[in-house]
Amino acid sequence: MHWYLDWRKLNPFSLVSQKSKEQIEKFLYWKELGNWETSPSEKQIVSLKNPLCGDEIHLALNQTDEGIQIVSLNGEACSVCLAAAGLLYSKKHKWKEDSLILYENQIKNYLDGKNELMTFPLDEVEFWEIMKLHPGRHRCAFLPLLALKKSLQE
Repeated sequence: MHWYLDWRKLNPFSLVSQKSKEQIEKFLYWKELGNWETSPSEKQIVSLKNPLCGDEIHLALNQTDEGIQIVSLNGEACSVCLAAAGLLYSKKHKWKEDSLILYENQIKNYLDGKNELMTFPLDEVEFWEIMKLHPGRHRCAFLPLLALKKSLQE
């Protein structure tokens, strides 16, 4: 009798630790904070792709005198990128270039250990705390932010 593992019956979560399962659930939660239903009537869409890993994110935007606001999201990307996009969408902020640069610098300084994210919501602090432990995934986490920055610079 030969012993073999039937991969079709294997629970994918059985291969990861409890801590990893919790992180996966958190990333799914953060992703779901976004509106992922892009309407064909949305005209201003900015896209950005990370050529190193293939992550691609699309932000549908609404521009007013008060700034640019993310209306919906779309894209094919890793869980980190999608979670970051969901968090960015959930802020419901009307961005101007100076406020976006300030936000980006606060995060970068936090990741470098130079400051705390005192004014950030707890969910967002938790996300960036995980990212602090995974510097190789910073590009993924910053892709939605860079797409928004691109739209402001165009």
